[in-house]
Amino acid sequence: MTRLTAQEASKVGIELPKKRNKFNAKRIEVDGFSFASRKEADYYCELKLRLKAGDIKGFSLQPEFVLLEAFTDSMGNKHRAIKYTADFKVIHNDLSVEIVEVKGHKTRDYLLRKKLFLKRYPEFRFTEV
Repeated sequence: MTRLTAQEASKVGIELPKKRNKFNAKRIEVDGFSFASRKEADYYCELKLRLKAGDIKGFSLQPEFVLLEAFTDSMGNKHRAIKYTADFKVIHNDLSVEIVEVKGHKTRDYLLRKKLFLKRYPEFRFTEV
């Protein structure tokens, strides 16, 4: 039996079903922004309402934090920086900053990055939704 790649299959007119997300989350687009899940998109809409009501001063999407800077080891090998991208950064009216992670499933990679983030950035409040 010969196996076809997706590209070869489409050339001969065979349509393959789209691959599903590992956790069955469907990407959602709201206001031109793409969100990894409906839950994340809903939280974005909630933040917009809170901003309009004056409950918060502002928020940003996908803030990036460096957990470990890039470095060169003793053998001369270069290593890239380790970064963490949260879902939202919320600035409250008292100027305190809250980092919000909208999670359905907590992977091992996420749990490790969360620990590194909490150690490196103790000044931020961290919330999982």
